[in-house]
Amino acid sequence: MDVLLVGPAGLDDAQVTDAAGLLGRLVAGGVALGWVAPPSPAEVRELLGGPWDGVEAALAVAVEGGRLVALGYWRRYARPTHRPHADVEKVAVDPAFQGRGLGAG
Repeated sequence: MDVLLVGPAGLDDAQVTDAAGLLGRLVAGGVALGWVAPPSPAEVRELLGGPWDGVEAALAVAVEGGRLVALGYWRRYARPTHRPHADVEKVAVDPAFQGRGLGAG
């Protein structure tokens, strides 16, 4: 399994499709990720597709066999006194890969 920090370009089309599928399955199963209904690929692209240039944020993904199986992203605070800190905004791990420490940090 590879864990990658996604660069300024964000996710590619295949990763967006995988991320939408992962988030959709989790939301449909009742996981509270901020959606009532599973998000569309367009919503996921808007959220995670980049560009990340100039944004104090980072996106990490775990890939197994060419398929995205986990993701997480965080954003830094804009206020100078809070800049050393960041909020984790989403962590999502395919149930088949849970328990392997992918959401630990």
